[in-house]
Amino acid sequence: MEENLKKIINIAILAPSGDNSQPWKFVIKKNAIWVYNAPEKDTSLYNFNMYASMVAIGALLENIKITATHFNYSVEIKINENLFQDHVATCIFNGNETKEDELFKYIKKRVTNRKVYKNNKLNKELINKLLDLNCEYSKNLGIKVITEDNLIKKLANASSVNEQIVLENKKLHSFLFGHITWTEEEDSKKKGFYIKTLELKRPQRLVFKILSSWKINNFLNKLGISKFIAKDNARLYSKSGAMLAITTNILNRDAFLKTGMLMQKIWLIATQHNIYLQPLTGIIFLNHRINNNNNKEEFSDRHINLIKKSYKKMEEIIIENGRFITTMFRLGYADKPSTYTKRQEAYIELER
Repeated sequence: MEENLKKIINIAILAPSGDNSQPWKFVIKKNAIWVYNAPEKDTSLYNFNMYASMVAIGALLENIKITATHFNYSVEIKINENLFQDHVATCIFNGNETKEDELFKYIKKRVTNRKVYKNNKLNKELINKLLDLNCEYSKNLGIKVITEDNLIKKLANASSVNEQIVLENKKLHSFLFGHITWTEEEDSKKKGFYIKTLELKRPQRLVFKILSSWKINNFLNKLGISKFIAKDNARLYSKSGAMLAITTNILNRDAFLKTGMLMQKIWLIATQHNIYLQPLTGIIFLNHRINNNNNKEEFSDRHINLIKKSYKKMEEIIIENGRFITTMFRLGYADKPSTYTKRQEAYIELER
């Protein structure tokens, strides 16, 4: 069983995480995998209260649940009641004649696709299938799908403000470019945020390389480069078959963990139907930080106002009173991505 549990982990880590930070580690104890948060892996401003890490680990847990069926195991996932500890969940495996989950084969095919999406709208039957997942993971969660072009455009504009702030905030800029890998050889060693996954054209890639210097980046911001890039991304995001958001009526780590599980299932179902996704969560996570953190010196007053204004625009389209957005992404048909992000070898301890 120990060898099978290692294999399950190494498939499960194909889950998405912010800037490919992979904020997890594992201990195998007899017939159980203990899943831990690794807070040192994601120190970005996006990761307020470990919300971003919880989404990533939630996606990982969903992968564990699905992958267990491939090895003929049933699995019980016990989430730690105190998610302020690094121990997030215990996955207990039992050998059964279990039918393989139909989504298993899509775990390795699931990918973030940042290419231009086609104008085709999503099939209503598929949208209803995704909406049927409402409350499957938590009664606190909800799903909203937006298909109207004018609303998609408004959400695209609001989301793209994140790119402006990334290029204007030194800490966000440093975290992003600290994770970028520029060549295939570098990525094979570091397994970071590979530049080709951004789907930039050659001139754009050259500009992006130049912007990795904070000094040059800061000078070009005075000429409007950050706003130009944000507007360019807004045009890209507007070309989507739909936007999908997950909401909650309570903000805590459990809500974001369950969001990650729900998000991953949605993503795998979309992959099954040849539909691609790209998360657009920057403004959402930054808004939760500035609204819940008294320590605001990381952001200028101008950026705080931009974040709040952008989130408010999302809120007006997506949610009802008393709810919060936990994540959002664009969906659509597109050509295959140029490349895929690699994963670091899983950190696994054995306790016999």
